[in-house]
Amino acid sequence: MMAFLPPEQVEELLGSFTFVRNTPHTLIHRTKLKKDLERTRQRGYALDDEEAVLGARCVAAPVFDAGGNVAAAVSVSGPTTRISAGKVPIVGTAVREAAGKISGRLGYAES
Repeated sequence: MMAFLPPEQVEELLGSFTFVRNTPHTLIHRTKLKKDLERTRQRGYALDDEEAVLGARCVAAPVFDAGGNVAAAVSVSGPTTRISAGKVPIVGTAVREAAGKISGRLGYAES
């Protein structure tokens, strides 16, 4: 959700973070997180690739309200054995489409 907030809100949030390593894959540097947020915006979905829990992957896409604000997210989580790296783009497309349909029902019209 953070990747789809206005830049000033992202900066405000980043300024309040205390980075804690949960796994060897956890992003603990502000610059790396900012790069990841940009990749998330570009592809339209976020990826937690064993950053929170080893052996688990999560793919999520934002839901927008009628005003174009991030209101929620749709996500799919599972073990890396079921959501392999090769399946991430397929799952990403599915969550993006689901989030898009929900956004539309909330009155969001992409410009």
